[in-house]
Amino acid sequence: MRPKRTFTIRNLLAVVILLCIVLSGARFAVYRHLASTQLEELLAGNQEMELSHWVAEYQQRRLICSDEHVLEYMASRMRNANFDRYDTDNGVSYEFTFCLCDGAPYSLSAYVDAERFSLAVPSAKPVEGFWPTHDIRLTAPIPNRVAEIFEFLNAPWEEVGGLVLIVEDDRRFRYEYDARLHMRNPPGSQVSKLTAQSND
Repeated sequence: MRPKRTFTIRNLLAVVILLCIVLSGARFAVYRHLASTQLEELLAGNQEMELSHWVAEYQQRRLICSDEHVLEYMASRMRNANFDRYDTDNGVSYEFTFCLCDGAPYSLSAYVDAERFSLAVPSAKPVEGFWPTHDIRLTAPIPNRVAEIFEFLNAPWEEVGGLVLIVEDDRRFRYEYDARLHMRNPPGSQVSKLTAQSND
């Protein structure tokens, strides 16, 4: 009788674990759908949609931005997005993750150059999953902090490979080094210089 009871308990534990996994997946799907809807509303011009966080990854670097003024400017430009595909050869590819009003994260493919960026919004049915659907211009006057961020995103990997740029409210830009970012390539030439400056 005891072995049978143990088997029953194991079955019960397995069911509980499976249920937790299913509920966790369902919760993630709900949050992703909510974040997707909010991003679409922002790109359609909704003034109530705001960005609370922005992360850009790939190209052997990472940006983490929570600066309120930078995010306000980015949101203002995104509200004026053009639903317009253009040649991806004109930009550097990234994955952007935006957190909107309720903090739900949403990741999508992006392309960046000096004065604009584009997003491949899945609900806009891009030709391919990574192909841009929305073109966003950084119109003048571009705030200095925004210009510096886009300089970092457009810099050659030989210069900034391995760097994490952290941009927070009213604080000096902070750089950290993450060896995983530049893989088997050598670290960027600016790694020592920029990390030393940010730690002064």
